[in-house]
Amino acid sequence: MPNNEEFKQIDDIAKYVIDGTRDGSLVFEEVKKFERIVAVQGTEGQKVQTILKDGTVETNERTVEIDEKTGNPGWIVQNMSTPEKWIVTDSTFQKKYEMDPEQPGVFKPKGGPMLAARLNENVSFAPPNWNGDIINVLAGGCIVMDPANPTDIYGIDGDVYDLTYAPATGELYGEIHPTWSRDELDSLFLSNSDENSISLEDYLKISACTGYRDSVKTK
Repeated sequence: MPNNEEFKQIDDIAKYVIDGTRDGSLVFEEVKKFERIVAVQGTEGQKVQTILKDGTVETNERTVEIDEKTGNPGWIVQNMSTPEKWIVTDSTFQKKYEMDPEQPGVFKPKGGPMLAARLNENVSFAPPNWNGDIINVLAGGCIVMDPANPTDIYGIDGDVYDLTYAPATGELYGEIHPTWSRDELDSLFLSNSDENSISLEDYLKISACTGYRDSVKTK
């Protein structure tokens, strides 16, 4: 890597999220993306590499692939305020973005809040939806996940995160699980020995809301 940083290799990012939430090294908060993007639909086989401003290789070359859910190729995306480009599958793009009617070629984020936690170490991992491709994230960057789809876990550079996301505290509780009350969620937070009685997907959704749970209780 150009800046010779060493990265901790994470083999199971879901376990890393759970362990970090339980030991307090990862504190997830609700956030929403506000930054608009420019995007073009790629062609199958097209290559994209993400390199940060300081020269850190965030991803090796990734390939635009056909989305099995839609039959369409992925999108090549770039924030308005940062130079880095990355690939988003067509189904994820359609879920997370919509065209800005006032700016041709520009898209605005849509959908519910995300969850984000600052990293205190350099990490390298394969996001579950990336078909084995690796992302490198420096300390101060964030792990971001979609509470509606806990397999959608990825990393983002700290400077880019600060320019594109803002707090959204208070919006997520009703979206975690439509049949669970706040009291039931708090009970699950407090009974850590019972984590195996619920699915990994639900545990990720619940445990990742620790930041919001604590912010509510301290008001």
